[in-house]
Amino acid sequence: MKNLEELSEIARSAAWNAADILQSYYRRDSHSLNLDIQENKDGPVTAADVAVNSYILQELQSVLGNSDFGYLSEETYKAYLAKNGQVPLPQAWVWIIDPLDGTRDFIDRTGEFAVHIALAYLGKPMLAVVAWPEQQKIYYALRDAGAFAENKNGSAVKLQVSARDIVADLSIVTSRTHRGERFRKLLQKLPCQNQLAVGSIGCKIATIVEQKLMFILRFRENPRRRIGI
Repeated sequence: MKNLEELSEIARSAAWNAADILQSYYRRDSHSLNLDIQENKDGPVTAADVAVNSYILQELQSVLGNSDFGYLSEETYKAYLAKNGQVPLPQAWVWIIDPLDGTRDFIDRTGEFAVHIALAYLGKPMLAVVAWPEQQKIYYALRDAGAFAENKNGSAVKLQVSARDIVADLSIVTSRTHRGERFRKLLQKLPCQNQLAVGSIGCKIATIVEQKLMFILRFRENPRRRIGI
C-alpha cells in the first residue's frame, strides 16, 4: 500500500494530464469545436467531461487496481446507483472525481473551470487535488500535512490562510451563475462589498488560497422546500 505522499503524486500527475486534455478541447477553433453538449437536470455534460473522466479512471485504476481502491466519479455514479442502489462501495479507500467542475464556464469560455480528484478513507478525506488548467496551477492538500500550490514545472509552495480580520475589508467570491434576487439582496446587506463572481468551486477555492479573496458565499434554497416538504 502506497503512502499518502505517493498517492498524492499519482493524483497530481493525473490532474496535470487531465488539465492538458481539457485544454486540448478548450483551445480548439470554435468552428471545429464539437463538445457534444448534453443538457441534463444536474447541468450540462460535454465530450470533454467524458474524455477526462475516462482518462482519470483508467490512469488511477491502471496504477492502483480495484481491490484496495474504489472509484466514484460524477459521470459514473448514477450507473453505480442504478446497479447497486444505496449500497456503498466495498473498498475502504475511495477516489472521488469531478473531471470538469464548471462545465457551463467551460462552454461559455470564461476560463474558470477545474479538475477535482480526492481520496477518502472510511469516509474521511485524506487528500485532495484541484487543477486550474487556464492558470497552469494545481492546488493540493494532504491530511495532517497542509495545503500547497504547484506550478507546471513541479515547484510547490505551502499555503496558509490570510491574517486579515476586519470584516469590512474582506473580499467575497460568489457564484457567476447561481444569482437569484434573494441572493442579490443578501449581498447588499453584507458589511463587505468587495465582491467577485467566479465560476467553478475549484476556481473559487483557488482565489481564496491565493488570498485574492477571503471567503465563499453560496445561497441555496431550503432543501426541504426543494423536495416538497
